[in-house]
Amino acid sequence: MKSKPSLANLLTVLLVAIASATGGWIGRGMFTQRTATSQATAPPSAEISRAGSSSAASLTSQHSGGVSAEEPKVIAMRLLRADLDGTLEEGNEELLVFRFQQALAGCDESAVAEMLEFIIGVAKDPSSQGFKLKYGVPPALSRLFIRQMAAFNPRKALDFQLGLAQAQAQAGMDVDLGTFSMVMALLADQNAPDVQNVIESLPPGGIRASAQMAWWNARSKADPEAVFQSLMNLDADARNSLSSFPSQLQGLLYALSLQAPEKALQAAALFPEDDKGSFSRDELVRAWIGRDGKAARKWALEQNDAQALWPWLDPMEVGLSELDEKSLRDNFSSITSKNAADRIILAKSLATNLAKKDIPEAVRWASTLPIDEQSAANVPVARAWIKQDAPAAAEWLTTWPAGASKDEAVESLTEAIVEDDPESALTWAASLHAKERFSLMKNALETLTEKDPAAAERAMQGLSEEDRAVLSVMKRTGLGG
Repeated sequence: MKSKPSLANLLTVLLVAIASATGGWIGRGMFTQRTATSQATAPPSAEISRAGSSSAASLTSQHSGGVSAEEPKVIAMRLLRADLDGTLEEGNEELLVFRFQQALAGCDESAVAEMLEFIIGVAKDPSSQGFKLKYGVPPALSRLFIRQMAAFNPRKALDFQLGLAQAQAQAGMDVDLGTFSMVMALLADQNAPDVQNVIESLPPGGIRASAQMAWWNARSKADPEAVFQSLMNLDADARNSLSSFPSQLQGLLYALSLQAPEKALQAAALFPEDDKGSFSRDELVRAWIGRDGKAARKWALEQNDAQALWPWLDPMEVGLSELDEKSLRDNFSSITSKNAADRIILAKSLATNLAKKDIPEAVRWASTLPIDEQSAANVPVARAWIKQDAPAAAEWLTTWPAGASKDEAVESLTEAIVEDDPESALTWAASLHAKERFSLMKNALETLTEKDPAAAERAMQGLSEEDRAVLSVMKRTGLGG
């Protein structure tokens, strides 16, 4: 006799059936909608028909697999138009990228090329295509299509990348050059013969410079000597053009330094360092130190150049091979420098390290330097001396001429002695010309008031009328910390 199905078994069968049906609904809805809406249950053909594309009619023709060859292109074009005209529904950006990628993955090379031509046309003149784009074609959007073309044909992807960049420049829009490196890397792997000719055919300017640096970067691993020779053969105009892109120049030289550090530094010497620090030869020196300290040290000593030497003396660095600092100090006058600031940094580093071992000798050595280098070297010596013997350091400070270096040292002295001798700290703070003057005076006066109110009142009366007025306002309002 057959047993009756239990209630639990019936519920299990029912839940499995519901889950299967729901899974099919989600599978279709995820690709066609960024968020779950009432339209999510529509089949793919209905979704494409809503786009109004003339190609939608071809969806009735199916392959044996049940999917039209035209469908991915139609979906990609619909997404592209909706994204450009702002009618694409709000939703997760990652999902949008996923939908583009899925559509493009089903397109062939000619379909992607057709859509790239469309994007370039929009970049040249959005209004002619019925779009109002305040900031041009979104870079992330164009990159998706360039990457897909690069998967088919990197050489053709470069042509489209250049065409898009030129269209953006002509339209007065910001040029997106973010995909150059990817395309150039693929072409370098293929050892494409005509890329350099294509670059040289471009008009001088940012597009040509960025394409050139991306190409050299891609070739720096396989053929560093050729990249080095190309850099060394640049004329003045080409160097100026590359210098206007310091971050990209830094990336190029860093890539070259991975293969040929000395050549990278030799090429870097052709370019002025960027004031904002985007391009720095020091970064190349440090990178070399990290990879091969012995060779980098040998090079630095042979250069006898301040910028090449001072990274080795940075007290914040750990594990660097020591240089003969005594020899550097004894022969400091012979060390060359294209930038006066480099010798100042080197002098300060040498003085810092020497003061840790022998303060009197550090004071003596600093006194032999030219005035600007001496002023800079004196500051770390004073700070070290203040920690060891503040009264003796304070006596030395009285011999310094007024200036920024003295203010730095006096600030350190004031902060060091304020708890033990707030009255002297107030006097020293009052001698400052730096912006921290009044906050240090206020701190010293408050500490003195806690220790000896009568002495604080006498000290206050000994200040100028202007200083008293400012300190009174600071006390009343709580300004100055």
